[in-house]
Parts: sequence; C-alpha cells; structure tokens
Amino acid sequence: MMMGQPWHWWITQSVTDPRGVARLLMAMNLSREHVWMALAATCALGAILTSLPILGVTTPPPEWTPIQVQMFEMMRRPVIFALINFAGTVVFIFGFHWTGRALGGTGRLEDMAVLITWLQVVMLVFQAVLFVLGLILAPIAALLSIAVLPVTLWMTVNFVDCAHGFDSLMKALGVMFAWVVGLTLGLTMLLALMGVGAGGMPANV
Repeated sequence: MMMGQPWHWWITQSVTDPRGVARLLMAMNLSREHVWMALAATCALGAILTSLPILGVTTPPPEWTPIQVQMFEMMRRPVIFALINFAGTVVFIFGFHWTGRALGGTGRLEDMAVLITWLQVVMLVFQAVLFVLGLILAPIAALLSIAVLPVTLWMTVNFVDCAHGFDSLMKALGVMFAWVVGLTLGLTMLLALMGVGAGGMPANV
C-alpha cells in the first residue's frame, strides 16, 4: 500500500486522474537515489517480462524484417534490454526537465524523475496484464494493447504539466514535442558526424 491506498487504486487513478496522482507523488519528496533505484528495478522487471514470450525461440521467423530481428536479439538479452530502457528513460527525464524549464516551467528534476518513474511502473502493470490476457484471451489482449499508447500519452502529458506547473496540457505537449524533435535532430547530426549513412553503415564503406 502507498499512503494508505492499495496499489490498484494508484494504477486506476493514474489513468482517470493523473494530475491528482502527480500531486500526491510529488508531495512525497522522494530522494533521487530512491527514485533511480525504483526506476532500475522497474526496467529490470520489464525486461524479464518482455523476454518471457520468446523463451525457447532460438531463431526468428524468416519473414521478419531486419528491425524485428534486431528487437528479437535484444529481447533475448534482458540485461542489455533493461540497461537500454533505463538509459532511455533517464534521457527523457532530463530532456523533459530541461526543455520545460527553457519554456518557463518551474519544476524540479526530482519531481520529473518520480513522475516518469511512476509512469514506467504503470506501464509495467499494463504489460503484465496484457501478457496474462494474451495467454488466455489473445483477441482481447490485442484490442487492449491498442489503447495503451493513447493512455500512456495522456498520463505523460499530465505528468509533465504538473511537474512544471504549466496548468496547460498544450504547453506540456509542446515540451514533449520539442524534446523529441530536438533529440531526433541531435542523433541525426551525431550519426552524420560519425559518417553513418542511411543504410546504417559508415558512408565511406
């Protein structure tokens, strides 16, 4: 239980009232160390859960695309998958924090960290539910999986808005969009400087 409420209450409220949950989480004033530890544990559990469906599969089907094959190989290595997920989440935490501050936000890094970490926890619960449903009711699991993306986006926008005190979902959405665009451009320029061409290999090869 958290603050006198059961876990399922927190998960449900995160979807129906993400702003209220955000305020409660920020009021806890958790230290960065505890938040990073919670994020690491969540990423580890998520990697294990992701790798479960492919246990026993030694080679990917021949009809899979190269991207699917790369994902398959990464999912077979839960430690690597967890590290990538952890690093990516930390990048987004700092990115949302810095971009929001640049656009007039007043949030603390600790607040952004605890909210995005909690978002990962909620997504882990979604993943676990879909995994179990997939074993017994695959069609229903497939339908519910479609709703995960918009629900996650809804929670993220509200969390970013509360963390920075914007009181404007559009401004929070602008922070997320600006950061994703900036990150994409930065990675593109980095790859160009490294001489990586469109095919994924150095351009001079």
